[in-house]
Amino acid sequence: MMNTNLVIIAVILCFGAALAYMIFISAREWSTLRYLSEHGELTDATVTKLIKDTSGRGTRYYIKCIYCAGGNYYKAKQLISYKHYEQFQQQDSVTIRIVLAKPNWSRLGKSDFDNTARNTYSLAAIVGCMVFPPFILLWVVSLLGTYWYISMVSTEKKMKR
Repeated sequence: MMNTNLVIIAVILCFGAALAYMIFISAREWSTLRYLSEHGELTDATVTKLIKDTSGRGTRYYIKCIYCAGGNYYKAKQLISYKHYEQFQQQDSVTIRIVLAKPNWSRLGKSDFDNTARNTYSLAAIVGCMVFPPFILLWVVSLLGTYWYISMVSTEKKMKR
């Protein structure tokens, strides 16, 4: 009887930790996209690699790019949809949105925009919050906290210039 209770508690804790992780990643994606849409600038990038990851979580597709901002080169990696994976080729030119104060924060932009990462984690967070409604508070706190953090870091970078 006691072993059964421990197993149930362990399963609930593991599920809760996975849900908390999904909520945090979802909040980070929403905050990053919001911040980039308000303060970001479009720039050109070159696709360096397309990755098809077939790990235990199913198949995921990523794009790796290189771009120049402020005289320095940066690399970006982003989760993308299968449609975008099929559309792009190595050495293709794509448009990305960056913030000059923090140029390693980037997402595909303009007609190349892909919100697969945001949607995937948001769907998992929504389903999880329907199962455990108190986690909605964690999601709201994560959204506000990550947006505040992103705003604060960029403001500090601007002030140092």
